[in-house]
Amino acid sequence: FDQLHPVWQSRMVNKSNGLVKTRMDAKLARSLEDEGLIDLRPSVTEVASVADGFGAFSAGVQWVLSEAGKLYGAIRMNTSVMPEASVFKASLSDILTRARDLGSKLHDAFDRYKLNPLKKDEMEQDEITMVDLCGDYLDRNWAQGSIICKTEQQFCNRTYGGTTDIVIPSVVVVDWKTVGKKRKFKSSEVIQLVAYAIHWKVPEARLVMIEQSTLTIVNELILDQTKIMKLAETTMDCFKFHDDLKALAQVAGI
Repeated sequence: FDQLHPVWQSRMVNKSNGLVKTRMDAKLARSLEDEGLIDLRPSVTEVASVADGFGAFSAGVQWVLSEAGKLYGAIRMNTSVMPEASVFKASLSDILTRARDLGSKLHDAFDRYKLNPLKKDEMEQDEITMVDLCGDYLDRNWAQGSIICKTEQQFCNRTYGGTTDIVIPSVVVVDWKTVGKKRKFKSSEVIQLVAYAIHWKVPEARLVMIEQSTLTIVNELILDQTKIMKLAETTMDCFKFHDDLKALAQVAGI
């Protein structure tokens, strides 16, 4: 079993009391678990991503290949200073970094605002727009939703661990998805949402897709309690291979 496998690497390391701790090297985590010092639980996000496939079949790799194709023509015209391969690598790395950084900045804006509303004046305009968008969405759907909600709620139960964007206790969980352009929701995103809903024991769960360039809501998925329970069995099956991972690791001597 490859200890660099993305599922193994993302397993969240937690104390036995369930408090979320920093992720660490897989080999070290394994040895600590063997000694009974920590418990390991799979991360919701990474386990769910199995539904979309790894490697050449993953949505992320397909996007990279698409961007690479767009770059090719421009790079051939810009090889006077560096070899073509170097220019290509540098240009693609820049695209990936900018996309990731923008998505993270916007995704975290509402949480940063909730932690310190007085800092809003120090935010950039796109972050302020994101804060207003999220706040308006929550208030429009639930009375004082932007006030009573809890953001970036970390958790760990006996089966899995993760971080939920928005939790209104006993009411709803909301997962923001910041994207480059409108698309359909992926299977992994639905599995992730259901896992959050099951943990927080809420009767409703929502995926809200926000387009980065326009900062508008372009897609939405709403699951009521009936749909959550219908999807729950399939979702939990994704996490049952936690024990299989441990068995494979033991065989490999990790």
